[in-house]
Amino acid sequence: MVQESEFTGVREISDHPWREALVWMLLSSLLFLIGYSLTNRWAAARPDAMSWHTAWDDNIPFLAWMIWPYLSLNLIFPCTFFAFERLHALRRHAGRIVAAQLTCFAAFALIPSINVRPLPQPDGVTGLLFSQLRAFEQPYNMFPSLHAATLLLVWLAWLPKLQRHRLARWAWHGWCLLILVSTVTTWQHDLWDIAAGLLVGIATLAIWPIRTVSR
Repeated sequence: MVQESEFTGVREISDHPWREALVWMLLSSLLFLIGYSLTNRWAAARPDAMSWHTAWDDNIPFLAWMIWPYLSLNLIFPCTFFAFERLHALRRHAGRIVAAQLTCFAAFALIPSINVRPLPQPDGVTGLLFSQLRAFEQPYNMFPSLHAATLLLVWLAWLPKLQRHRLARWAWHGWCLLILVSTVTTWQHDLWDIAAGLLVGIATLAIWPIRTVSR
């Protein structure tokens, strides 16, 4: 008996499920835009928004160039829906993403959080990227980090595609680690935000675990 990952093995359909991948990508992106914007405005209107900032966070330097890996997740995220060759694997990934989003939105609404640090404004192209980011992301919705939760799920989704390419696999590990580090070195999040975001991602994996298929 051979055990296969949910990402590989005999295809359930004759063609790549790109049509449904496109639908899930659009729906999850729309959910993010609406949910994040509404909860951001909700937190901005609340006088009791709290911060999970600690003395540990004060020791983390601001590295403007880290905005590049930070924003790269915005490009990787939609592409990930097209990484699956099996329909049920695509749907399980989409379920995890939606569950992570809804969990974070609920936390944003119930426990409004705010970034208490004055945020530097770099110059040049990097500064323009920060300006565009902050135009959408006001300094709220910190805890838990949806960025970290999404990153965990996206990182996992691409691993089977890279299992035969050792160099690419290690490059993927390194880039995802860089994205994770960038969440704190751009001062977009504090350490407790990241820890909570990763826990959200892990919780969705507990609900929709990686399945093995026997044949």
